[in-house]
Amino acid sequence: MKPKTIFTILLSAFVVFSFAEMAIKRTKLQAESYAPKASVSVTSTTLNDVNLRADRLAVYYFHGNVRCENCRAIEANANEAVHGEFTRELAEGSVEWKVINFDEADNKHFDKDFELGGIPSVVLIKIRGGERKNFKSLTDVWQLVITGEKKAFLDYVRKEIRDFQK
Repeated sequence: MKPKTIFTILLSAFVVFSFAEMAIKRTKLQAESYAPKASVSVTSTTLNDVNLRADRLAVYYFHGNVRCENCRAIEANANEAVHGEFTRELAEGSVEWKVINFDEADNKHFDKDFELGGIPSVVLIKIRGGERKNFKSLTDVWQLVITGEKKAFLDYVRKEIRDFQK
């Protein structure tokens, strides 16, 4: 065999193995992101729960009946961000975390209330005196989960919550 042919074969094998290694690493990262962390599903929800403070920050993850891997990763990562950083606030009721299926009959109003457009979303809601005052949809979660940037995802959600609390 000619040296050029051997070199071409070795280079091709290197490229194939490099792509395989990248795919394996990405799969492992995604698998870590998808692992649910004590998620609570809610079928019917109002903004006024008896055990929560009238003034609080609600962090809701809205999803539909059909859920892809990215949707589940957004839920798992947002859940981790909230529970990892705001443990005290969750315990005292000043921060609330809920997962809500907006396709269920009792929850269909959330799609319009928070301008979801039928898209799974993480939404921050400021509640004062038991009433919703304003909200913010965290739209960057999609880009961060698609690119597999879990640390950036967690940092983004935590920063947005802290900024929205002010």
